[in-house]
Formats: sequence, structure tokens, C-alpha cells
Amino acid sequence: MMKKIVRYVVAAFMAVIVLCGLNGCSNINDYGDTEQMATEVEDEQIEEQNSSGGMDEAALNEKHNDTEKTLDEKRGDMEKALDEEHNDTEKATSGEDLDVVVPNAADDDWYMKGNIYTDDEGNQLEVFFNDYGTLEFAVNGLSMYFTTVDNFQQENNWKVYTCDDGTMIVYYPGEPAHLEIADGDYTGLYEAGGDKMN
Repeated sequence: MMKKIVRYVVAAFMAVIVLCGLNGCSNINDYGDTEQMATEVEDEQIEEQNSSGGMDEAALNEKHNDTEKTLDEKRGDMEKALDEEHNDTEKATSGEDLDVVVPNAADDDWYMKGNIYTDDEGNQLEVFFNDYGTLEFAVNGLSMYFTTVDNFQQENNWKVYTCDDGTMIVYYPGEPAHLEIADGDYTGLYEAGGDKMN
């Protein structure tokens, strides 16, 4: 009789140790209820004790170690899953999954459309192209900037031209299209109007 009481006291003591050990992982509830899992393991231990007539202390310690090992593995799996979810979230917010803007080939010969571009102050910007591949930008009828057709950098769908004097002129496709003189006396944004050059 005394032996049975000692076994139950040892089993209860082990249950308290297991519960205290599980208290540290009770905050990870997204991937399963670990407290319920621990209770089920303890219930299985008590059932085995009752059905086999009890265990000696060495067997009980071994069973306890196996339980701790199982719980550590489960805890590791949960932490790994949380890390993977965190990495996926970081990847989604870092811009790695955004599409690259593909240049529109229809805008490659924009300078041949003969548009007259106007800014807010009424200044007119015209673009002339010759057979040698030279672009001439004229403001209010005065030719001011020169570059070649292939002297540009592509940024998104924009074309950035560097003129002979270092002035940057940017072509923005769209309806309506825009030209921007980035520096110089006539700096500003010019919008394509309904007027065409003859």
C-alpha cells in the first residue's frame, strides 16, 4: 500500500514538473495548444501506470525524459514555422515580388510625332529630328539643346536624354506625353498639346 502511495506522489510530482516546463511555451498558440498536448501525455502516463500496476522510478524518469524530448521537438517545429512565416512576410514587404516595368516599344520614335509641348507659362518646346540621328530641342523658336537619338538612359518607361551642354531632358510617355527640361533657363514640365508642327 505504501509503495502505491509513493508511486502516485512521484507521478504527481512529475506531472507538476511537466506542467511547469510547458508553461514557457504556452504563448505559442498559433500552431497548436501545447498545454492540452502535455495534459494528454500525462493522462497516458497515468493510464499506463494503472494498467501495468505501476512503474518503478527509473522507468518513470525515462518516460518523463521521452516526454520532454517530444515536447522540445514540437516546440522547435513551432519556432521554425514562425521563423518561416516571418521571413515570408519580410520578403513580401521588401519589394522583391514586385513586377519590373517593361518599356513600351511604341514610344521609341516619340520624337517623330511632331507634337508641340507647352509649359504653364506659355513657353513652347518643339523637337526636330534629322536623318543623322540628331535631336534638336527648340524653345519658343530658338534651337537651344542638341543630342542624338541613342544618347538616353531608360528609367521605368521614361527616356532621359543628356544634351551636348549637359542639360537633361526627360520624355514621359502617356496621354498626354510630357517633356521635362531638368536644368537651364527653361527648366520645367512641358505637356504635349493638340498642336502639331507642319
